Amino acid sequence: MNKKKLYVFITLIAVVTSVIAFTIVNVSAAQNMNVSYDIQNDWDSGSAVNVTVKNDESSTMDGWTIEWTFSENQKITEMWGATYTQDGTKVTVENVDWNSKIDPGSSVNFGFLLSYSGSNNKPTDFKVNSEDVSSEETDTIVESLDTPEIKAALQKAIDLAGDDESLIRTQRQQCKTEVAESSKDPVEPIQLFDNLYYIGNVNVGTFIFTTTDGYIMIDSGYDYMVDETIIPGMEKLGLDPAQIKYLLITHSGPDHVGGAEYFQKNYGTQIVMSEEEWVGIEAGTGFANLERDIVAIDGDKLTLGDTSITMVSTKRRVDGGGFSYIAQVFDNGEPHMWATYGNTNVVGTLEDKEVYRESVAKFLTYVDEYGVDVVISNHPFVDGSVKTMEELRNRQEGEPNPFVRGKEKARLFFEILDQSAVVMTLRQEAGLDETGTKLISDAEPNPWD
Repeated sequence: MNKKKLYVFITLIAVVTSVIAFTIVNVSAAQNMNVSYDIQNDWDSGSAVNVTVKNDESSTMDGWTIEWTFSENQKITEMWGATYTQDGTKVTVENVDWNSKIDPGSSVNFGFLLSYSGSNNKPTDFKVNSEDVSSEETDTIVESLDTPEIKAALQKAIDLAGDDESLIRTQRQQCKTEVAESSKDPVEPIQLFDNLYYIGNVNVGTFIFTTTDGYIMIDSGYDYMVDETIIPGMEKLGLDPAQIKYLLITHSGPDHVGGAEYFQKNYGTQIVMSEEEWVGIEAGTGFANLERDIVAIDGDKLTLGDTSITMVSTKRRVDGGGFSYIAQVFDNGEPHMWATYGNTNVVGTLEDKEVYRESVAKFLTYVDEYGVDVVISNHPFVDGSVKTMEELRNRQEGEPNPFVRGKEKARLFFEILDQSAVVMTLRQEAGLDETGTKLISDAEPNPWD
């Protein structure tokens, strides 16, 4: 049988060390796939691993299974984005329903936590869809340029995350020790709480609050998502788009405001966003063609029926805008306080980063005041919430809602955002790019601009 090439990339990222080691393993199998095994955080007795499966075939792949054998005593303790069985050192991983199909050129991710004692060597013998593979390793070393001061700041962010997988994902994403793929793969629309829904994909989506007088939507995704994802998702959940009375925007990037025009023009939905971003829209520099509706006011509440949403200005640039939101949600009638943060990514000048930290600090005062115990990003890859949605779908009667993580962990989310901004600031001051692996040359465009 003629076999095509399968490349399994095993990447070991050594965080807070002077080098990052990348190991490439060439193997043969019956399918043309790329699989990346990436150890992204290690704390001597455990580690976090991310795996990416990419389809380089010309046809859609429907269903995938990956097998390997650990060489030591590693034991998987939790996995998201896939299911697994482990018999001794042998591991078998299978897709879940929502990521079973991989279109040509597309990829899916899953991740897991493992525990071990002694060594944590990477697996080298793989099977893909029951096909044996053989490997030959070569190593490439990429130097980390982080200074001792940057490493200390990074370690503080890692310590804040602890062993909590959602906080680990946020810390790695914000500190750029992991850059998760912002996949367009759809997420099955889901009811998160009695009065809150999520519709979107792995990259970005929208929250919908149901009230006694209609719906409040937060963000509208890219423009293409209206027909492909949002309207079909609402129909699947039994929600009527004509009931969307208000659309609150976190910031006017194309992934947040792209669908707003559709709802304004078709259903008379009133759009709510910051003055700065209305000015940008009206000047033609925004990503939507909108008529001005409502200017969000810092600290005000928007109320519809039995639901009030607190709006907090959280800009990340000196001349920018943006809002974050807090509202009460109910889980089988039990009240909780939910928050989502706009402008999570750290960008711009050193002055912009000061503004970012001031915004996070301000929002934390609201988090404390309202007793927020639920934080969900509208970018699921930032906090790993796709995995939490899977847990919610599999929730048994009497079990807690996995999104209710408590006030302490809610607060830690924002402390990690702040500490990650410290890391980004130090790297910029040191003349490094955001990953800390490259010097910024005067001859190149500044990546911080």
